[in-house]
Order: sequence, then structure tokens, then C-alpha cells
Amino acid sequence: MKKILITILVSAYSFLTYSQTTIKLEDITKHVGDSVKVCGKVYGIRFMEQSKNQPTL
Repeated sequence: MKKILITILVSAYSFLTYSQTTIKLEDITKHVGDSVKVCGKVYGIRFMEQSKNQPTL
């Protein structure tokens, strides 16, 4: 029982540690270089067939 409780606590702590902050699209310039989650609409994409390991923009 003790092992299960410790496993749950460690899992919850690691989930909170690695969660990202959600920001608005208007505030993206304030978070250059940060690890954040941006919410907004996708207006268009491009697929680059010759680009190696980076197929979209």
C-alpha cells in the first residue's frame, strides 16, 4: 500500500512539474524561448517535401 501511495504522489508531482503554461496568442512575443502552450486558430500550413526532418511550417 505504501508503494502505491508513493508512486501516485511521484506521478502527480512530475505531472505538475512538466506542465506548460497556456498563453494567449497576443502574448506570444513576451514568451520567446519559454516552453508554453499557445491557443489559437490555424490559418494555413505548408508542407515541404524536400525538407529533411522538418516537413511543415
